[in-house]
Amino acid sequence: MAWPKGSLQYLIKKVATGQKLSKHLEEQEAYDMLGRILEGKTTPMQTGAFFAAMRMKGESPEELAGFTQAVREHSHLVSSKVPYLVDLGYPYDGKVRTNILIVGAAFVAAGAGVSVMLHGARHVPPKRGRSPEEVLEAMGIPVDLEPGEVEAFIQKTGIGYLSCRKFSPAVANLLEFPAEVGVRSPLSAVHKLMNPTHAPVTVLGITHPPYLASMSGALALLHAKGWVVKGIEGTMELSLSHPTTVVEVKEGQCETSVIDPRAYGLPEVQDEAFAQRSLEENTGETLKTLEGKVSSWEELFILNAAFLIVASGKRSSMQEALSIAEESLKKGDALRVLERARQTVARL
Repeated sequence: MAWPKGSLQYLIKKVATGQKLSKHLEEQEAYDMLGRILEGKTTPMQTGAFFAAMRMKGESPEELAGFTQAVREHSHLVSSKVPYLVDLGYPYDGKVRTNILIVGAAFVAAGAGVSVMLHGARHVPPKRGRSPEEVLEAMGIPVDLEPGEVEAFIQKTGIGYLSCRKFSPAVANLLEFPAEVGVRSPLSAVHKLMNPTHAPVTVLGITHPPYLASMSGALALLHAKGWVVKGIEGTMELSLSHPTTVVEVKEGQCETSVIDPRAYGLPEVQDEAFAQRSLEENTGETLKTLEGKVSSWEELFILNAAFLIVASGKRSSMQEALSIAEESLKKGDALRVLERARQTVARL
């Protein structure tokens, strides 16, 4: 049967007719389809069939860009006018093998003058891993503020967190899809592209090498500036044990490079040294490092903060960024960001 072009059945059939006949959606088609899903205009069967077919086919850059535009239009975005703002596209389903490391690095970067915004949820399938939200909350940082409150919070402190359930309830309603169906949905990638604060730079992590091209291609189509990082456990966290592949997206162009900690004289530390333990230990080691106490996490925080400094445009070279990241940590600027954030919480 020939379904009318643009109909739900037409769009589902286009991506779900098998390995040889399935086709990628055009950007506008992807936008229209996800918009209908977010508006509740599809049945659970239609949504499940579409998401499962997309998972088997794989998302094109055009589809990811269209999906992201639809999500943004169905979310409460904010405009945080703060200097050198970086949005972190961390995987919403978290980590299961290693500790959350980006939170400490974010405070070090903030101490060096870079504003950092995280967003996400907790216990999201399929991994239901530990999330930055849990570590931030354990450190005394609010994770359930309304979008407008987060906008004010980051202006005062240089760091902030947006809960998906606050800024995009329509997306939050679909977070359980992987658990119910058994496969990831395209939203697993789109979460990382959302950039709910209109930050001038997005930094996101991926696991599978093909997503270096598709995610960077989506950023280019969205006319966004950013970095796609094949980091630790699918995050943007750079490793001390090996070079990390990154793709910079700028003015529609994508440039691939590697960041090698050996090139900067940093020690070789295997990722297993950061093996996930309890939330209390994860939080405690983060705090200990920010407080300037002896910690094996120090160099990793400095390396990752330096990358955020370069990504933000505050510095152009990693070598220079490493120096100011180290200064932020060792002179207590990163700790002062945390103290300022806690004082701001007390006044809320």
